[in-house]
Amino acid sequence: MRWLYTQKSVTYVSIYINSGQTAGTSITHPHLNIVTFSAIPPTIELEAEASHRYMNENGNCPACSVIGLESSGPRQILGTDSFLAFSPWAPTYAHEFWIYPKRHTTAFSRITQKEIGDLALMLRATLGGMSKALNEASFNLVFHLSPEKKNSRQIHWHIEIYPQLNTWSGLERGFGVYLNNIRPEKSAEILGSACRKELASLVGIT
Repeated sequence: MRWLYTQKSVTYVSIYINSGQTAGTSITHPHLNIVTFSAIPPTIELEAEASHRYMNENGNCPACSVIGLESSGPRQILGTDSFLAFSPWAPTYAHEFWIYPKRHTTAFSRITQKEIGDLALMLRATLGGMSKALNEASFNLVFHLSPEKKNSRQIHWHIEIYPQLNTWSGLERGFGVYLNNIRPEKSAEILGSACRKELASLVGIT
C-alpha cells in the first residue's frame, strides 16, 4: 500500500474481501483484493466530508465519539486492547458490524506492530464467530481508509463487515431505503456470544 501511493496515477488504494458466491466472488479459496483508483471513491469522499464537517462543528472526531458511546454498550460485540467491534446503530445489512481502532488514527499505513497482532486476533475472532453464528454466510469486508496523499478530508480508518443474508428488493435498490429484520442490539448479542467463544478458544481459555 505504501509503495502504491508513491505512484503518480494512484489517488486511493482500496482493500476489500468478497467471501462466498452471494458476496460477489466465484473464487473458492480465501483471498483479499487491493485495487487502486485515480480518484477518491464516492463513499469515502462522502464519509470524509461528513467527518470534516462534524469536526469543524463539534471539535472532535465523530468516530471517537461513537467509540466512546459503544464501548461497554449493548451494541458492543468484542473488544481488545486496541480495537472495538460493534453493531452500528442503523445498519444497512442484517448482522453488519464495524471494527475501529480505539486510538484516533487516520493513516492505516502507520499501524503499529502491536496493533497488527491485535487486529489479526480481532479479525480471526469476529469472522470465526460470525461464521459459526450465521452458518458460514457469505460476506464482504471493506477497509474504509483515508487517502494517504495530501488531503484535508480524513477519516478515522476502520473495517466494515457486511454479511449477505437477504436479497435486496426494489425499495433498497431503487430508493436507498434499507429494511433490516434484526435490531443491532440483538445482533450484537448473537455475534458477541459467538465471537467471545471464538476468542477464548484462540487464546487457550476453556
